[in-house]
Amino acid sequence: MEGILWDQAEISARFSTIGVRHALVAGVEGGQEISNPIRSSYTISGVNTVPDTTLLDPNEAQPFTGTEYTTSVVHTKAKSVGIYFVDTLKLGRLFELSGGARWDRFDTAYNLYQPTPPAGGTVTAAVAPISRLDEQPSYRAALVYKPSTRGSLYFDYGTSWDPDAESLS
Repeated sequence: MEGILWDQAEISARFSTIGVRHALVAGVEGGQEISNPIRSSYTISGVNTVPDTTLLDPNEAQPFTGTEYTTSVVHTKAKSVGIYFVDTLKLGRLFELSGGARWDRFDTAYNLYQPTPPAGGTVTAAVAPISRLDEQPSYRAALVYKPSTRGSLYFDYGTSWDPDAESLS
Protein backbone atom coordinates (compact mmCIF):
# COMPACT_ATOMS: atom_id res chain seq x y z
CA MET A 1 0.00 0.00 0.00
CA GLU A 2 1.28 3.42 -0.93
CA GLY A 3 -0.33 6.71 0.01
CA ILE A 4 0.35 10.43 -0.25
CA LEU A 5 -1.65 13.22 1.38
CA TRP A 6 -0.41 16.72 0.58
CA ASP A 7 -1.67 20.30 0.78
CA GLN A 8 -0.31 23.73 -0.08
CA ALA A 9 -1.48 27.28 0.61
CA GLU A 10 0.02 30.36 -1.00
CA ILE A 11 -0.55 34.09 -0.80
CA SER A 12 0.74 36.88 -3.02
CA ALA A 13 0.85 40.62 -2.53
CA ARG A 14 1.93 43.63 -4.56
CA PHE A 15 2.95 46.81 -2.78
CA SER A 16 5.47 49.68 -2.83
CA THR A 17 7.98 50.88 -0.27
CA ILE A 18 10.05 54.03 -0.80
CA GLY A 19 9.13 54.04 -4.50
CA VAL A 20 10.16 50.40 -5.11
CA ARG A 21 7.46 48.00 -6.33
CA HIS A 22 7.36 44.56 -4.68
CA ALA A 23 5.76 41.28 -5.72
CA LEU A 24 5.76 39.01 -2.67
CA VAL A 25 4.80 35.33 -2.68
CA ALA A 26 4.68 33.31 0.56
CA GLY A 27 3.39 29.87 1.31
CA VAL A 28 3.31 26.75 3.38
CA GLU A 29 3.03 23.15 2.27
CA GLY A 30 3.04 19.84 4.02
CA GLY A 31 1.77 16.35 4.17
CA GLN A 32 2.67 12.75 4.68
CA GLU A 33 3.74 9.78 2.62
CA ILE A 34 3.14 6.18 3.69
CA SER A 35 4.76 3.14 2.11
CA ASN A 36 3.95 -0.43 3.18
CA PRO A 37 5.50 -2.78 0.62
CA ILE A 38 5.12 -6.50 1.24
CA ARG A 39 7.97 -8.53 -0.19
CA SER A 40 7.58 -12.19 -1.11
CA SER A 41 9.78 -15.05 -2.24
CA TYR A 42 9.35 -18.43 -3.92
CA THR A 43 12.80 -19.78 -2.98
CA ILE A 44 12.96 -22.80 -0.64
CA SER A 45 16.40 -24.27 0.24
CA GLY A 46 18.01 -22.27 -2.56
CA VAL A 47 15.58 -23.57 -5.22
CA ASN A 48 13.03 -21.42 -7.02
CA THR A 49 9.68 -23.26 -6.59
CA VAL A 50 8.05 -21.51 -9.58
CA PRO A 51 7.71 -24.07 -12.42
CA ASP A 52 9.82 -23.52 -15.54
CA THR A 53 8.18 -22.53 -18.81
CA THR A 54 9.18 -20.77 -22.01
CA LEU A 55 7.93 -17.36 -23.00
CA LEU A 56 7.73 -18.33 -26.69
CA ASP A 57 5.64 -21.48 -26.17
CA PRO A 58 4.20 -21.57 -22.62
CA ASN A 59 2.23 -24.59 -21.43
CA GLU A 60 -1.07 -22.99 -20.44
CA ALA A 61 -2.29 -26.22 -18.83
CA GLN A 62 0.71 -26.39 -16.46
CA PRO A 63 -0.46 -25.83 -12.86
CA PHE A 64 1.27 -23.21 -10.79
CA THR A 65 2.95 -25.02 -7.91
CA GLY A 66 5.17 -22.25 -6.54
CA THR A 67 5.30 -21.81 -2.79
CA GLU A 68 4.96 -18.12 -1.99
CA TYR A 69 5.72 -16.74 1.44
CA THR A 70 6.15 -13.24 2.86
CA THR A 71 9.76 -12.30 3.57
CA SER A 72 9.15 -8.81 4.95
CA VAL A 73 6.55 -6.17 5.60
CA VAL A 74 7.93 -2.64 5.66
CA HIS A 75 6.19 0.38 7.16
CA THR A 76 7.60 3.81 6.36
CA LYS A 77 5.90 7.08 7.25
CA ALA A 78 7.34 10.47 6.28
CA LYS A 79 5.85 13.75 7.45
CA SER A 80 7.03 16.93 5.79
CA VAL A 81 6.41 20.66 6.10
CA GLY A 82 7.91 23.62 4.27
CA ILE A 83 7.46 27.38 4.53
CA TYR A 84 8.78 29.86 1.99
CA PHE A 85 8.73 33.38 0.62
CA VAL A 86 10.09 35.15 -2.47
CA ASP A 87 10.09 38.92 -2.98
CA THR A 88 10.77 40.52 -6.36
CA LEU A 89 11.71 44.19 -6.38
CA LYS A 90 11.30 46.19 -9.59
CA LEU A 91 14.30 48.53 -9.83
CA GLY A 92 13.35 50.89 -12.62
CA ARG A 93 12.41 49.83 -16.14
CA LEU A 94 15.36 47.49 -16.82
CA PHE A 95 16.15 45.61 -13.60
CA GLU A 96 14.47 43.31 -11.08
CA LEU A 97 15.99 41.82 -7.95
CA SER A 98 14.53 38.67 -6.37
CA GLY A 99 15.34 37.00 -3.09
CA GLY A 100 13.76 34.23 -1.14
CA ALA A 101 14.14 31.62 1.55
CA ARG A 102 12.58 28.27 2.35
CA TRP A 103 12.71 26.10 5.47
CA ASP A 104 11.88 22.39 5.29
CA ARG A 105 11.32 19.73 7.95
CA PHE A 106 11.31 16.05 6.94
CA ASP A 107 10.53 13.47 9.65
CA THR A 108 10.67 9.76 8.73
CA ALA A 109 10.14 6.51 10.61
CA TYR A 110 10.92 3.04 9.23
CA ASN A 111 9.97 -0.38 10.65
CA LEU A 112 10.54 -3.83 9.19
CA TYR A 113 8.51 -6.88 10.22
CA GLN A 114 9.79 -10.32 9.24
CA PRO A 115 7.44 -13.26 9.57
CA THR A 116 9.05 -16.63 10.25
CA PRO A 117 9.74 -18.24 6.85
CA PRO A 118 8.91 -21.86 6.09
CA ALA A 119 11.67 -24.43 6.58
CA GLY A 120 14.42 -23.65 4.06
CA GLY A 121 12.92 -20.25 3.28
CA THR A 122 14.94 -17.11 2.77
CA VAL A 123 15.52 -14.97 5.85
CA THR A 124 15.84 -11.25 5.27
CA ALA A 125 18.60 -9.51 7.22
CA ALA A 126 17.24 -7.97 10.41
CA VAL A 127 16.98 -4.19 10.49
CA ALA A 128 16.29 -2.22 13.65
CA PRO A 129 13.62 0.50 13.46
CA ILE A 130 15.03 3.72 12.04
CA SER A 131 13.86 7.29 12.48
CA ARG A 132 15.38 10.43 11.07
CA LEU A 133 14.61 14.13 11.29
CA ASP A 134 16.07 16.57 8.73
CA GLU A 135 15.53 20.32 8.97
CA GLN A 136 17.28 22.81 6.76
CA PRO A 137 16.85 26.18 5.07
CA SER A 138 17.53 26.94 1.41
CA TYR A 139 17.92 30.29 -0.34
CA ARG A 140 17.71 31.91 -3.76
CA ALA A 141 18.60 35.27 -5.28
CA ALA A 142 18.39 36.62 -8.82
CA LEU A 143 19.17 39.77 -10.76
CA VAL A 144 17.14 40.15 -13.95
CA TYR A 145 18.04 42.54 -16.79
CA LYS A 146 15.20 43.27 -19.25
CA PRO A 147 16.59 45.18 -22.23
CA SER A 148 13.42 44.57 -24.30
CA THR A 149 9.88 43.29 -23.89
CA ARG A 150 10.83 40.15 -25.84
CA GLY A 151 13.61 38.87 -23.63
CA SER A 152 15.59 39.09 -20.45
CA LEU A 153 18.95 38.05 -19.06
CA TYR A 154 19.26 36.86 -15.51
CA PHE A 155 21.86 35.80 -13.01
CA ASP A 156 20.57 33.37 -10.42
CA TYR A 157 21.96 31.69 -7.31
CA GLY A 158 20.19 29.12 -5.16
CA THR A 159 20.73 26.32 -2.70
CA SER A 160 18.81 23.08 -2.33
CA TRP A 161 19.05 19.77 -0.49
CA ASP A 162 17.59 16.28 -0.37
CA PRO A 163 16.58 14.81 2.99
CA ASP A 164 18.75 11.82 3.92
CA ALA A 165 15.75 9.59 4.66
CA GLU A 166 13.59 10.42 1.61
CA SER A 167 13.91 6.95 0.04
CA LEU A 168 13.84 4.67 3.10
CA SER A 169 11.00 2.44 1.94
